[in-house]
Amino acid sequence: MKPIKKKWTIQIEVTNACANECVNCSRFVGHHKKPYYMDLAVVERALDSLQGFRGGIGIMGGEPTLHPNFAAICDLMKRKVPPHKRLLWTAGYNWNKFEEIIRNTFGNNVIYNDHNDKTQKHHPMLLSISDVVKDTEYMKKLLDKCWVDQRWSASINPKGCFFCEIAAALDMLFEGPGGHPIERGWWEKGPEEFIGQQERYCRQCGACVPFVPVTLEDRHDIVSESNFRKLTYIDSPKLQQNKVKVIKGRYSEQHISAAAENWQPWNHLGIRGIEGTRKYRSKGVRFL
Repeated sequence: MKPIKKKWTIQIEVTNACANECVNCSRFVGHHKKPYYMDLAVVERALDSLQGFRGGIGIMGGEPTLHPNFAAICDLMKRKVPPHKRLLWTAGYNWNKFEEIIRNTFGNNVIYNDHNDKTQKHHPMLLSISDVVKDTEYMKKLLDKCWVDQRWSASINPKGCFFCEIAAALDMLFEGPGGHPIERGWWEKGPEEFIGQQERYCRQCGACVPFVPVTLEDRHDIVSESNFRKLTYIDSPKLQQNKVKVIKGRYSEQHISAAAENWQPWNHLGIRGIEGTRKYRSKGVRFL
């Protein structure tokens, strides 16, 4: 595991509410019966816990601008985080309402993706590696090279602090025991302090299973059998709406190696991605 203090950002997941319901959403939007909205006191405690962290501090969802106290969250960011370290991820749902506040708080450090390009793709995180990979040693090799751990961020949600965004989202979805307490310096803990989270969630996740991703034009989340059972247990709304496709069986090393050719799961852009990049740069923000 990459030490959290060396990760490029830590996300504060202020809500999992979203106006979109994208296929294979990494926050599992559509599977929750009711979204959460992080209390302002918890947001402030999360910010205080990151004092001294050298990387970026992100505000993320879901769609963070749907938080009823989004403007107050921005005020907290301005009071507690240096300008160059403030980051925001948004689909732009309330862009017209909050543009001035967003620009005053985050400047150009806004990652804006409205997900209107249906040729975009999201990797299926609910494709449990323990369900679909035969060889346990090979599974370990894949897990040791997880691109989410290396490229993405650690996370704070209302249930605590997590070494990985996806682990945090899985804990929220499947009503797990929560993360480390939100307290100053938690991000300085070494990888050994997060072994419990790794054992609980890494084998339940599909991030490091090479898979030809479906695009946002598709209507079904890709899940494996054990996660299908968990979704059944929590009575997932998406499952009830028949928006889930179950993958059965196991993959050989040869099958996975073939799927890994030109596999870049961190790249969400579709065939109109370059056009979208130009469009959002015209707003003075980044496009992810």
